[in-house]
Amino acid sequence: MSRKQTKEMKNQKKKIRIGIKISVVLLILAIIGAGAVYTIEAAYTAYAAKQMDISDYQYQVKEKTEIYSQDNVLIAELYTKNRTYVTLDQIPVQLQQALISVEDSRFYDHSGIDLFGIARAFFANIINKNNGEGASTITQQLARVLFLSDIATEQTFNQSLTRKLKEISIALQLEQKYTKQQILEMYFNEYYFGSGAYGIEEAAKAYFNKSASGVNLAEAAMLAGLPQAPSAYAPNTHFEAAKKRQRQVLQRMVKEKYITQEESDAAVATEITIRDPETINNDNQIVDGYEAFIGKGLNEYAKTQVLAVMQERGITEEQAINYIKENIASGGYRIYTTINSVYQKDAIDSLTTGLDKNGLDTETGSVVTTDLDGSVRAYYGGNTQIDMADTPRQPGSNIKPLYYAAAIDKGLITSATKILDAYTDFGGYAPKNYGGVYHGNVTVRQALVYSYNIPSVKVFDKIGPSNAIAFMQTMGISTFEDDDYYLATALGGMTYGIKPLEMSA
Repeated sequence: MSRKQTKEMKNQKKKIRIGIKISVVLLILAIIGAGAVYTIEAAYTAYAAKQMDISDYQYQVKEKTEIYSQDNVLIAELYTKNRTYVTLDQIPVQLQQALISVEDSRFYDHSGIDLFGIARAFFANIINKNNGEGASTITQQLARVLFLSDIATEQTFNQSLTRKLKEISIALQLEQKYTKQQILEMYFNEYYFGSGAYGIEEAAKAYFNKSASGVNLAEAAMLAGLPQAPSAYAPNTHFEAAKKRQRQVLQRMVKEKYITQEESDAAVATEITIRDPETINNDNQIVDGYEAFIGKGLNEYAKTQVLAVMQERGITEEQAINYIKENIASGGYRIYTTINSVYQKDAIDSLTTGLDKNGLDTETGSVVTTDLDGSVRAYYGGNTQIDMADTPRQPGSNIKPLYYAAAIDKGLITSATKILDAYTDFGGYAPKNYGGVYHGNVTVRQALVYSYNIPSVKVFDKIGPSNAIAFMQTMGISTFEDDDYYLATALGGMTYGIKPLEMSA
């Protein structure tokens, strides 16, 4: 770099510093009004005391988290705010120009705060007796969104002044850290555009049912008018107000020479199709039938991280779990699961087809399918708020193979061992076979295949309730209670039962 260039850069930085001081003072005076008694030095000292240091800040894209099945089918979209990030080159130039025209016409000329805008606001407030005219640039608005989102409904003068000074300091730093293009891209993706839509992409979908990249000039002007008052100008609920605001935006574009008057008139005359607000769903999007599986997976992950988060942030377990889930939802992750969409559909169909012939939706059930390696391939928790796949229910005879395995494992029986199937009283407990029929001497294989009750209780008694339950606990059954250490458990008569998920595993 030549000496001349170096000198020019130093002079430029000096001009910026002087400009910052002047603009800060003017802004303070504009806020205070004509009766201000601040000196220049006092005003700048107040600003310096309220600065926020964002030197360590790195902007993180906040995107939806997508969850996919094992066969690459999208089964859920999670988010804390309905936002889809788009790059600036995906946003039409006329949409960019529309926003700049109406929100910050000198965007590409200032260094984060607009001296001319501040001066204009200052003198307008004097003339109109402090009517509160503002001069916030796009960068200042972004500063508020990123760092100063929490704001009280009513603020004292000192609170308003402090907030404005922080906003200025952040805006100036943002301009030093990022290019104009990056700032504009962040703004388009961070700002709230009404109807539950955060960012321009979701706004375009919410109002016009199309991507932002596909909007025309008429739609672009309508979208650009929203940041000033997203609810008041939402075209799906206040179309006439949105149309009036659209005309204002188009006239600003004409004034800034982005479009001609003829183009503005044509845009005003363009018919716009507005999406029915009833069709907008801003809740997390989970494909029907996968709700229980997604919920179970998120809960399991949160539990593995909860202690560390509780210690790190000094919060309760419930707060930590919610914090973890929110971070997942806003992290822009792509999560791939073991569940198979084809198996899942078949599992749900097998359970629900003909389940409630009256169409009253009063019956429910659950299905869980696990692979040999423990991977869950299908998981349906029913049609209620309760996850039936993760809720204990009486296992009935399904429990028999589990403790038969324990007896075989300990060498107490083999598949060919003979057991007498006859009336037996186990100290006051006398089980019966289905239909009240006895079969004499049968093999363990026969007893298990045909689910004979009396031979099964004899096997359970032989191994002992404590040993049988301990063995089943090693298989992952977690729902045994103190009252289950009795022979009735051999036939599935438990206090609560076994979770289908654990039985499948």
